Amino acid sequence: MHGVFPSSVWTAFGPSYHLLVNPDPGKDDATWFRIPEGDSGPEVWDDLLKDYQSIMDYPAAIFGRELYAAYPDAKFILVAAFFRDPQKWEESMKSSLLLVYHALANRPNNTPGDAAFVNWYKTFVFDKYHEGRLETHAQQELMAHNERIRNLIPSHRLLVYDVSEGWDRLTEFLGV
Repeated sequence: MHGVFPSSVWTAFGPSYHLLVNPDPGKDDATWFRIPEGDSGPEVWDDLLKDYQSIMDYPAAIFGRELYAAYPDAKFILVAAFFRDPQKWEESMKSSLLLVYHALANRPNNTPGDAAFVNWYKTFVFDKYHEGRLETHAQQELMAHNERIRNLIPSHRLLVYDVSEGWDRLTEFLGV
C-alpha cells in the first residue's frame, strides 16, 4: 500500500478505496461494522484494501488511529483546503454525506443495506466520532478532526496539503 489517507484527498496512487465508489456495494459492510468494535488489526485492513493502493474520505477518515496502527510506515495526507474556509466544508457535507444520510434515514421501506448504512453512520460517525455535533457544529468538528490527525500522525508521515500549492510538495512527499 502506497498510502493511507484518513481525510478527503486526491492521490496519484490508485486505485483508491472510497466507500461510495465501491464497485461491489455491500461487500464490505460486515468489515465496516467490525472495525469500530475493535476488530481493526492489520489483517482486517489488508483484507478490506487488498485491491487498492490507498483509502480516502469517510468512513476511513474517522479511523486515523486504527489506520496508523495498521500502517505505521504509510504516508498520510490531510487536505488543507478547508482549513482556509471551514464553511465550504460544512456546505460540502450538507450537500453530500448529510444529504444522502437524511434521504435514506427518512425514506420508508429502506433496503436492509440502506438501513444498515443509516444505522452505522448515525452510531459511529455522528454519535461516537463527532459526539452528535456534526450537524450543529460542523466547522468546529472539522477543526477538531484535523487537530486529532495532526496530533496522531508523526510529521514525517503526514502532509498537510493544499491543492492550490501545486504538485511539488505532494510529489516530494510521495517520492515520485
